[in-house]
Order: sequence, then structure tokens, then C-alpha cells
Amino acid sequence: MRITAIEPGKGERFRLYTEEGYLCTLDGETVLSNHICIGCDVDGQALNELSLQSQFRRGREKAYTLLGYRDHSRKELFDKLQRYISPEAAALVCDLMEEQHFLNDEAYAEKYAHYYLETKKWGARRAKYELIRKGIDPQLAERVLDACEIDVAAQIRAVIEKKYSRFLTAEDPYAVKKLIAALMRLGYHYSDIKEVLAEYRDGVPEDEQY
Repeated sequence: MRITAIEPGKGERFRLYTEEGYLCTLDGETVLSNHICIGCDVDGQALNELSLQSQFRRGREKAYTLLGYRDHSRKELFDKLQRYISPEAAALVCDLMEEQHFLNDEAYAEKYAHYYLETKKWGARRAKYELIRKGIDPQLAERVLDACEIDVAAQIRAVIEKKYSRFLTAEDPYAVKKLIAALMRLGYHYSDIKEVLAEYRDGVPEDEQY
């Protein structure tokens, strides 16, 4: 295929044409570094390589912008990059971000594990679910959560006293069940909830089972 025209596109990108019409769009750096000009011949393999180079450069700049706003897991960044570039190019950009220490799933997981447990006051079960949802490997998520030294009973007590103490004295016969359900939604295990609620037994109707 012979390049018959090169026209400026959006930003610093250029549209390449052959006699058959539009061929592709490349960034200016790719065009210049590969000496692409009118009259050049480009075969299919070379075109694929040029396209990958151009997508990589576009993705690299997008990644710097995204990571400048906040930390991402590799999966989060990869998924966002795929909106603009191919999966192959997105994977290469993620590799580069890891090499340059802008992307680190373990550090990311540790940061959010502490945030979920200590600031959000979630139980480990919900925290693990959220980490996995963000693209963290399940084993890594479990490891970083285990490393957090959290007094689960004290945390459940704090959540009850801050948000749910009314359930312990409410006239509603289902109040304690509602409290248990709320705590389980926060990711606490039933056995831990039951143990803490035993401390409040004097303020709970005798016929409640928990």
C-alpha cells in the first residue's frame, strides 16, 4: 500500500490515505520517527506495528493523566485504557506503568484495605469483595486484609454505638434482626456479631435469639 496523502487530524494526530481511501490515524511522533511520508509503501505487518506504536503512545499519555488523579489497580487502568486503545496496547502501557512504579497492585490493595477497615468501618468480607471488584487478586486481597491489625469486636461495638444503638432499645420486635442484617451487609461475620451483641443482652429483649 502506498501512502498518497497525510492530513492533520484531531490534536497531534494524522490521517493516512492510500489510493483506495482512508487507511488509519497515527500520532505525530509515530509518523515522524518512522519517516512516514507521501509515496511510502506500507505492508500489512508494518501497518499493524505502526498502529500499535501509536496506540501505545496515546495510551501512555492517558495513563499518566489517570494515575495523576488517583491510584488505580492494574485491572482498573487496563479497563479504562481499552476505551481508547486495543487490549494489546493497553497491556503494554500497564507493563510500562508497573516498570515505572506508577502502578502497584500490592500497595494499592494495602492502601484500600486500611481505608475500608479503618475509615469505612467495614468488615473483612465486604472489604475483600470491594478489593476483588477493583481488580485485586483474591489471594492478595486476603493477605493484605489479614495483615491489618483490626480488633473486630471493638469495631462492631463502635459501629453499633455510632449508627445502630437505637435498635437495641427499639420496641420493634424485629429491631435486633435488622441490626444483625445491617452489620452483615457491612461485611461482618454472624459469629462476631453474635459475640458482641451478647455484651448488650441487658438492653435487648430476652426472647431475641442472636
